Amino acid sequence: MAWISKHLVLTLSAVFFLNVSAGAVSYSVQRQIGESGSWETICNKCATDADSPWPDPKPAMLFGAKYRVIAYNADGTASTPSAPR
Repeated sequence: MAWISKHLVLTLSAVFFLNVSAGAVSYSVQRQIGESGSWETICNKCATDADSPWPDPKPAMLFGAKYRVIAYNADGTASTPSAPR
């Protein structure tokens, strides 16, 4: 399956994304705080293209927080995570 990453726009208080991947039916969002921090799933297949924008329910109010998105197709197959931003 071909995955087409488009937008991942961040603010200090939330993460928003639109049409992240063609063919995706749901998305997971992960957050990393600090360069060496582990990736934490903050949205486990809870977002869709209809959820625009999607806010981070517990935003990391720290500089250095990064987010990435994983798209899932109808069969549940996951994409490679998007580039952290």
